[in-house]
Amino acid sequence: AADHVIADEDAFRAAVRNAMPYAEAGKLVTFGIVPDLPETGYGYIRRGEVSVGEQDTVAFEVAQFVEKPNLETAQAYVASGEYYWNSGMFLFRAGRYLEELKKYRPDILDACEKAMSAVDPDLDFIRVDEEAFLACPEESVDYAVMEPTADAVV
Repeated sequence: AADHVIADEDAFRAAVRNAMPYAEAGKLVTFGIVPDLPETGYGYIRRGEVSVGEQDTVAFEVAQFVEKPNLETAQAYVASGEYYWNSGMFLFRAGRYLEELKKYRPDILDACEKAMSAVDPDLDFIRVDEEAFLACPEESVDYAVMEPTADAVV
């Protein structure tokens, strides 16, 4: 999320604390932003059923990811109160992500495993096999895992 400005750091910390029990329980958390205007340049997430977690934490099942809508649709999303802007920020256990990647995009997982099989340690860096890495299909986390999984919460 290098292109995000987080103006309210306390609210962001609270959102991460709220999300942690879900991630620890195996959910794949995506952070939604409550929209304050109908924006056509962002993707949206429609929330589903409420999911009450440990320690009175609350999230919602992800009902749907929606690509950038037209203005009329964005206005309806904001008015409904059921949609969040898609921040593109996630919290999940690495192992859970890899399980879902294996299920939905085994070709990506295979390419990553091949790239990691011939690593070249360089001080604090791990240099993967460049040829194998370049063979990895280009796909966002959203498309590869978050949209098809049944375990996403927002």
